[in-house]
Amino acid sequence: MGRVGWRSLLSSLSLGFLFNLVFPARAGELVRSFALSRREGTPASSVLATVVLERLFDGLAIILLLGLVPLAMTVPPGREGVLAGVRAAGAVALAAYAALMIVLTVVGRRPEAAGRVAARLTRVVHRGLAAKIEQGVVSFGR
Repeated sequence: MGRVGWRSLLSSLSLGFLFNLVFPARAGELVRSFALSRREGTPASSVLATVVLERLFDGLAIILLLGLVPLAMTVPPGREGVLAGVRAAGAVALAAYAALMIVLTVVGRRPEAAGRVAARLTRVVHRGLAAKIEQGVVSFGR
């Protein structure tokens, strides 16, 4: 992906924020990706990869907070279960994050193989969708 002008970035970011305010499930992230892709003529999967990277850094920050808070947290006597719950949530989040990082590393290192696996998994649902998902995973990994 080449250099992108600040006006294109600002307009697509603003459009994404607008859609995030109006629609649920962070739909603005997709809108931002496709708007920038259309304006700059870059593949949508490449722009979407930057959004995924941004979310990975957000997740890393949250997991670090989940790991650091129990170290500084004091609980009243008899309420140690709260601290154990926070630690358990942190361990589950760390495991999920590590699994996601492994999947994304495989996609980045072997995009064709990851695309074939994704196509096989989605072929059960819809054959036409499987080819599109395979193409998306391969271009995402590049």
